[in-house]
Amino acid sequence: MTVAGPDAEARAWPGGNAWRLVEFRLYDWCGDDPYTLGEPVRVGPEAEILIGGE
Repeated sequence: MTVAGPDAEARAWPGGNAWRLVEFRLYDWCGDDPYTLGEPVRVGPEAEILIGGE
Protein backbone atom coordinates (compact mmCIF):
# COMPACT_ATOMS: atom_id res chain seq x y z
CA MET A 1 0.00 0.00 0.00
CA THR A 2 1.30 3.44 -0.91
CA VAL A 3 0.28 6.43 1.14
CA ALA A 4 0.50 9.81 -0.53
CA GLY A 5 2.56 12.46 1.20
CA PRO A 6 1.23 15.86 2.26
CA ASP A 7 0.14 18.20 -0.52
CA ALA A 8 1.74 21.61 -1.15
CA GLU A 9 -0.64 23.44 1.19
CA ALA A 10 0.03 21.05 4.08
CA ARG A 11 3.80 21.33 3.53
CA ALA A 12 3.63 25.15 3.66
CA TRP A 13 2.11 25.31 7.17
CA PRO A 14 5.14 24.25 9.26
CA GLY A 15 7.34 26.86 7.59
CA GLY A 16 4.66 29.55 7.64
CA ASN A 17 4.92 32.78 9.51
CA ALA A 18 1.97 33.41 11.84
CA TRP A 19 3.38 36.43 13.68
CA ARG A 20 0.73 38.73 12.12
CA LEU A 21 -2.06 36.83 13.86
CA VAL A 22 -1.40 38.96 16.95
CA GLU A 23 -2.80 41.94 15.01
CA PHE A 24 -6.33 40.50 15.19
CA ARG A 25 -8.45 41.29 18.22
CA LEU A 26 -10.85 38.80 19.74
CA TYR A 27 -14.43 39.24 18.57
CA ASP A 28 -16.69 40.77 21.21
CA TRP A 29 -19.87 38.69 21.42
CA CYS A 30 -21.41 41.17 23.93
CA GLY A 31 -22.19 38.42 26.42
CA ASP A 32 -23.94 36.14 23.91
CA ASP A 33 -22.87 32.54 23.52
CA PRO A 34 -21.83 32.13 19.85
CA TYR A 35 -22.80 28.45 19.97
CA THR A 36 -26.44 29.40 20.55
CA LEU A 37 -26.71 31.85 17.65
CA GLY A 38 -28.06 30.88 14.23
CA GLU A 39 -28.72 27.38 12.97
CA PRO A 40 -26.35 24.46 12.45
CA VAL A 41 -24.79 24.11 9.00
CA ARG A 42 -23.69 20.80 7.50
CA VAL A 43 -22.70 19.36 4.14
CA GLY A 44 -25.12 16.86 2.59
CA PRO A 45 -24.33 13.64 0.73
CA GLU A 46 -24.12 15.43 -2.61
CA ALA A 47 -21.89 18.23 -1.25
CA GLU A 48 -24.84 20.60 -0.81
CA ILE A 49 -24.91 22.97 2.15
CA LEU A 50 -27.79 22.24 4.51
CA ILE A 51 -28.88 24.79 7.10
CA GLY A 52 -30.88 23.83 10.18
CA GLY A 53 -33.22 20.86 9.73
CA GLU A 54 -33.19 20.80 5.92
